[in-house]
Amino acid sequence: MLREANADDDVHVLVITSSGDFFSSGADLSDASSASADPSTPSYLAPVGQFMWELIHFRKPVIAAVNGPAVGIGTTLVLHADIVFCARSTYFWTPFARIAVVPEFVSSLLLPSILGPSLGNEMLLASRKLTSAEALQRGLVSDVLASADEVRAHAIKVAKDMLAPPLASKSLPIFKSLIRSPDKLRQMGGVFHDEMDQLHKRFMNGDTAEAAIMLLSQRAKL
Repeated sequence: MLREANADDDVHVLVITSSGDFFSSGADLSDASSASADPSTPSYLAPVGQFMWELIHFRKPVIAAVNGPAVGIGTTLVLHADIVFCARSTYFWTPFARIAVVPEFVSSLLLPSILGPSLGNEMLLASRKLTSAEALQRGLVSDVLASADEVRAHAIKVAKDMLAPPLASKSLPIFKSLIRSPDKLRQMGGVFHDEMDQLHKRFMNGDTAEAAIMLLSQRAKL
């Protein structure tokens, strides 16, 4: 979908949101516990890796309308949005260490860069949850709205506002190319591949499956 939208001249702005109470509930641990990775296929060539690569290199503005809690890739995805709005019920959480995976989607670079080294590293290393109010205070989001419906409506309004001036649609890719320069993209591309290589190794040596089984067992006892 991203590849087609990137190439479609009739698509000028991308709004990413979700239905239900969560923006993203993170990885399916029950599936992760029995997953088998193909050692001949690097993680960046898997569907999720290709999705990440396409969004990193998306040449048009991206607005994230975060309608609820964003866990795992839900948090790392918004790091690649140009504008982010969220509902008051939102929290951002990257519990990678708890399931023996590593930072992904260039989050090892972008989280400390956006939030500051200490808070960004606390989210990655100590699984710190970031509330919507904290996300607004630290610049991760532009605004916090009362409800999911308000978040989506506001995101659509902002997208339409972008296209209101004459020929704005032709200018938007230029703005995006200046915001994300070739040097930044090269740096993010290198970090992306390093992260995905490490993620592949964790899956192949069984660390992730073992951690997922332990976590599911702990939950079952609660």
